[in-house]
Amino acid sequence: ELPGRWRGEGARRLGLTGEIGRIDWEALCENRDPRTGRQLTLRHNSDRTVGYDFNFHVCKSLSLLYGMTRDERLLDAFRDAVDGTMRDMEAEMQTRVRKKGKNENKRTGNMTWGEFIHFTSRPVDGVPDPHLHAHCFVFNVTHDEDEQAWKAGQFRDLKRDAPYFEAVFHSRL
Repeated sequence: ELPGRWRGEGARRLGLTGEIGRIDWEALCENRDPRTGRQLTLRHNSDRTVGYDFNFHVCKSLSLLYGMTRDERLLDAFRDAVDGTMRDMEAEMQTRVRKKGKNENKRTGNMTWGEFIHFTSRPVDGVPDPHLHAHCFVFNVTHDEDEQAWKAGQFRDLKRDAPYFEAVFHSRL
């Protein structure tokens, strides 16, 4: 419906801006640096988690209003709420530290995600239903500044706190 857009400090560090291109998307899905083609994170397990899809939905009345009017101010407000909430989540991003006998998590404060805005839900009996929502697919990579390396993210707390972030999102609308 709308082209996907790169978001996040991690995306910026990887030189990913603007509209999502298939080649760059596939590189990250395969744990490769889109700039060089080399393995991105230090470890690469065959059964690794590629990323996590965080979803943001508006109430039906706002979906209907946008569907009927296509008022760009509504879409802009929605996008701003999604972006602000994702940036709050990004500030909480962590990675694991296992060097020198450590077994802890450390905040990195950066994520790489693709934002996809949709106006309808999946069709039921061939009929789409107005449903303004966003999928923010966050890749399982974060840059550890101290180690100067891309590592897997530690998403446990972000997933646990999803209801809190959902409430923050709704308060921004």
